[in-house]
Amino acid sequence: DSARKQINCLLIESLFDFIGLLGSTVTDLPPTFWGPRFGKLVALCVFRRHEVGFDWRRCENTKVRSLPDTLREVLRTVTEYLHPNHLQDLYNQLSQLMKTDCQATMERVALLWQGLAALEQGEIQYVRGLGTLHRSNVLQHVRRGCSWNGSTLLRGIYSSLFDSDGNILQPDSSVINLTKELLSFAILLDTDVNIALSCILDSTAAHNPGSSAPITRGQHFLLLFKDQLVTLLLTDPTTSVKLLLELPSADSIHVVLLLLNSCRYLASKKLTNRATEPLVEAV
Repeated sequence: DSARKQINCLLIESLFDFIGLLGSTVTDLPPTFWGPRFGKLVALCVFRRHEVGFDWRRCENTKVRSLPDTLREVLRTVTEYLHPNHLQDLYNQLSQLMKTDCQATMERVALLWQGLAALEQGEIQYVRGLGTLHRSNVLQHVRRGCSWNGSTLLRGIYSSLFDSDGNILQPDSSVINLTKELLSFAILLDTDVNIALSCILDSTAAHNPGSSAPITRGQHFLLLFKDQLVTLLLTDPTTSVKLLLELPSADSIHVVLLLLNSCRYLASKKLTNRATEPLVEAV
């Protein structure tokens, strides 16, 4: 059964690679190819790839690391060249699996952090699928009025970390991983760095049941999601540094140093880009 699933996954990837390579000539494929079955296959690979056999624990063997990139290329190709009727069939299949909106998602995240709900199989992949659709400029066509807003996601995530008494909630690691994916998705939605910094610099004391060391809400937020938050602040480094230096404190200086260290790491890996140059200039 495992071998069959692996072959099935490789065949799907080969099919998607083929479609991506066709470019404008995808219109030469027979109309029957673009029926509901194709749309359902794409939708499942975007949101529920485990249902068609993809197992991320064996990604090195099945090469599924390339699947998100392959899907994005397929979506870009079909949205550019496919007949509107066939394209709408694909959007309909994607819409059927996209059942939750921004508000409902944040309500569920709050329940997960409180331990009042259990993480379901495929929830993390669902969030990754939203990111795939956004990067492919397809999300706005399939969300059926769902108001996905990065700042709303950020605020919801931040408020989910604490109970009504200010105690730090300590959910299962899988819930934290889901929240990291949501925060990464929020970054794609042009989240306001002002809101992110207001959370990071929140000096309200938080109580950690597992430690007697003092910690603020903002420090806890940054500790949990440092990589995601640094990435977010670097989307607008000039504004980020300007705001941080206008509010001098140990925490704000710490964040500036984090941003500079991130730039230094990118430089060492030769991954610097124009987005990091304003940071150095601002400092």
